[in-house]
Formats: sequence, C-alpha cells, structure tokens
Amino acid sequence: MLQAQYEAQRRAAEEAERRKREAAQAAYDKNVAAMNNAYNSQLNSLKSNQESTLGVLQSNYDQGVAGVNKQADAANQQAYINYMMSKRDLPQQLTAQGISGGAAESTMAGLYNNYGNSRNTIDSGRNDSLADLLAGYTSDKATAQQNYNSALSNLDAQKASQQMQLEQNLANMIADAETTNYEQQFALSQDYINQMAAVQQAAAEAAQKASARSYSANNKGKSVSTNQYQEELNNQYQKYLKQQLDYGLSGDAAVNGAKTSSRDWIFGMYNGGQIDQATMDMLMAQLGYAVR
Repeated sequence: MLQAQYEAQRRAAEEAERRKREAAQAAYDKNVAAMNNAYNSQLNSLKSNQESTLGVLQSNYDQGVAGVNKQADAANQQAYINYMMSKRDLPQQLTAQGISGGAAESTMAGLYNNYGNSRNTIDSGRNDSLADLLAGYTSDKATAQQNYNSALSNLDAQKASQQMQLEQNLANMIADAETTNYEQQFALSQDYINQMAAVQQAAAEAAQKASARSYSANNKGKSVSTNQYQEELNNQYQKYLKQQLDYGLSGDAAVNGAKTSSRDWIFGMYNGGQIDQATMDMLMAQLGYAVR
C-alpha cells in the first residue's frame, strides 16, 4: 500500500511539473505575442510618421518652387512691359532731345541690353532660390530618414532585449518546475523510507492500542481560511503586472496581461490540487471573472 501511495505521489509530482512546463510555455507564448503586437504597433506608428513627415517636406518644397517661379515669372513679365513701354516712348524722347542717327540707334541698343540684364538677374535669382530650396529639402529628408533609422534601431534593440528576457524567464520557470519535482520526489522518497521503517513498530503497537481505541462520530473537518489565497493572488497579480510593464506594455494591455496570468496561476493551483472548486471560484470572482 505504501509503495502504491508513493508511486501515486511520484506521478502527481511529475504531472505537476508537466503542468508547470505547459503553463510556462503558455505564458511565454502569450507574452511573445503581446510583445510582437506592441512592436508591430510601434513600427507602424514609426512608418506612418515617416511617411507623413516626408509628405510634408515634399509639399513644402513644391510650394516653395511654385512660389519662386511665380515671382520670377512676374518679374520677367514686368521687365518686358517696361522694355516695351520704353521702346515705344524712346523715339519721341530722342526727337525732343534732337538725337538721331547713330546716337539714337546706340540708345535703343542700350535699352534692349538693360532688358536683357534684368532678365539675367531675375533668372539668376530664380536659380539660386531653387537651389537653396532643393538643398534644404534634401537635408530635411536626410534628417528625417536618420531619425527614423535611429528610432527603428532603438525599437529593434528593445524587442531583442525583451525577447532575451522572455527566453530567460521561460528557462527559469522550466528549471523551477524541474527543481520542484526533484525536491518533491526526494521528499517523497525520504517519507516512504521513514514510513517503511515505522511499519514494524506500528504493527507491534497496533494490537495494544486497538483494545483501548475509541472513535467519535462528531468530529468535524478543519476549516481552511481563504484569506491566504486572496493575499497570494494579490501578490501574484502585482508580480505579473510588473512583468507586463517591464515588457513595455501599459494601460489596459498591461492590466489584461496581468489578469490573464493571474487566472492561469489560479488554474494551476486548482489543477495541482492546492485549492478546491469553491476557492477557485472565489479567486476568479476576485479577478472580475464571472463564476458559472
């Protein structure tokens, strides 16, 4: 009978280890999924911001180019108007001043040269302004790309660090499950040996005690307080919430993650035989889950 009891306890310890491993893997998978979701959300925000920034830079550049060309075209048009009006009025002015022949032709040529110089000045200013706009636009784009690359690098580094932490947590939880199993089996083995050693003495005393033994039908079961489990649940929840915050989650995401992990802890306690159905229902209600 003792051997069978020991084997049953040993199998229970192994089953508890298996469940701990499964719970550890489930927690790891859930946290990895949450991490990936947070990473992808942040990545999408970075990309959206980058595209928006580049769009604004392009729009500003296009508006600047259009403004420069509009001003230069208007200036050229005004220079042409001035030239044509001066050309129209010049013969009368020359006649009034008594200028004719070669002198008149020289004055007319000077008028045309002045118009050409005005156009050259305007076009040179146009080109300088366009070059400045392009240089500023190119520099701003490079800065925006550098900022994006830096933010993306930081995001990837954070993800890699969190991934390493999750891997370490998983390894620690699996190692803890193994250690707990070994410790339980060792304790069970020692208990089994002690029990076997006491069998002979118990058998010798049994006959003497049998005649004097009395039994009572009024004994009652021990009342177990659930306050310790409520306090332990609160501690577990605070631990899981800190883990979620360490993973980079916040707000409802962190609270829901801690709540789910706490629920899994309750299931583990129940499946491991550490709490009964009533206690499990009470703890689930404490978390805010509806109890069927």
